[in-house]
Amino acid sequence: MLYQLEAPEKFGISSQSILDFLDACEEENVELHSLELRRWDQKFVSGTFAPFTQRSRHRMYSSGKALCSLAFLFAMQDGLIGLDEPLVSVFAGRVPENLPEYMDQVTMYHVLTMSTGHEKDVFSRIKETNDWVKEFMRIPLAYRPGSTYVYNNGTPHMVSEAVRLRTGKDLKTYLEEKLLSHMGETMDISLNPQGEPEPSTISITIEAFGKIADFLYHHGSCQGKQLLKPELADMMGQCHLPTPIDARVPADYVEKACNGYGFHTRRNAIGGYKLSGGRSQKSLVLPEFEMTASMMANEPREGILMHLFYTRVMFHVYQRPLPEDPETLKRLKYRLEHLNLGPKGIPSSSIEEKVQGREYRLSCNEDGKKKVRFDFSDTQAAVCLAGRKILIGKNGQWLENEPYFLRKPSDFRLNLIPGSKANLYTGAWTGENEFTFYIRSESRMATDKVYCRFEGGRVEIRVMIDPQKNAGTKIEPIILNGFCQE
Repeated sequence: MLYQLEAPEKFGISSQSILDFLDACEEENVELHSLELRRWDQKFVSGTFAPFTQRSRHRMYSSGKALCSLAFLFAMQDGLIGLDEPLVSVFAGRVPENLPEYMDQVTMYHVLTMSTGHEKDVFSRIKETNDWVKEFMRIPLAYRPGSTYVYNNGTPHMVSEAVRLRTGKDLKTYLEEKLLSHMGETMDISLNPQGEPEPSTISITIEAFGKIADFLYHHGSCQGKQLLKPELADMMGQCHLPTPIDARVPADYVEKACNGYGFHTRRNAIGGYKLSGGRSQKSLVLPEFEMTASMMANEPREGILMHLFYTRVMFHVYQRPLPEDPETLKRLKYRLEHLNLGPKGIPSSSIEEKVQGREYRLSCNEDGKKKVRFDFSDTQAAVCLAGRKILIGKNGQWLENEPYFLRKPSDFRLNLIPGSKANLYTGAWTGENEFTFYIRSESRMATDKVYCRFEGGRVEIRVMIDPQKNAGTKIEPIILNGFCQE
């Protein structure tokens, strides 16, 4: 199911405000993957952009840190660990020699709130060693523990390992047992070279993201069953310490990331808190509005998704239902039915007949490809290249192919999600003589774009490979020129 809709007006939100939000995301080139809104104990808006569905697994990035914190709180509830336990006690067998000053004072509470005292994020350093836990405790501290918030991707690994040591179960097993199984959900997580779960690789279904926010909104209750004590669940979103202004966020945005920090959660500028991950994975708990909101995306610009959501939706929420607006509701329904990450265009062009079945000889290229042929039908296109036939859906349909068009982008450590669909293709005529198709997967958070421009007996194929946006690399376009052999 790609969408679910009840009249937003019944929940004090206009259909137009949600349309405005979707329009703003499109105008600002924000690659939104999903949107879910719940209020007054009912899901009333839920939409996913094809090829994703509500059951697609999606990378959580740093929002997965909150799952580590939840696992820790369940272990607390089981009497297996405490907030004020020092790291040197929890990891007694892995304490380095020559412990830095104040490290013996760092507790699990400091780890959960990113106030360990480290000067900067230690993750890039610890992952180059064969013992991440020991290296974490070996790095000197710049601040007294508990005094200063510093964003630190090393902390969730310490939480995950603490849970494993005290419960005897890895993060996935323990969290599925305590929480996710009650929601009808599971999670995936990769292992580091030492065989330990690596929290930055957590993936869950898009639907599960909203369920977790709902669980926290209900103070640790799932479907009427109290799984986690309310006082423990509420610790997740309390403001445990202040956070500095994020210089990456434009000054005119609503949220400056300086609203305070919870247990691996961030406080919201408008109240409540959120699970927050890279590329704009956001799941908001909004008690003052009696509401939750969850969004998954591929947007590296800090703050823009929240700014658009606040200004288009949350600044227009009413305490009571609004008058019905059937015409706007109809437009919203149509919009949700047609959410798609494919290129915008038309399914056919008059030039199709001219290029149908033509074989083009390719100029010399690094990939060593000699010939290419294009075939078109009403529902799909096919590109035959080097003996391989790649099928491309039309009309918003995504078709799965085993081969990748030309060279496959270099892998990145966050690409792989077990069981995900690898290479999905869809295309459209984006001009009278230009056929564009997109390639993406449920794992790789990027879209590769291929533009095929036909001029007389020639074709220019421009391949724009989108690297992982946080990999710090730029890939130049690949250009192939083809000449008709007739």
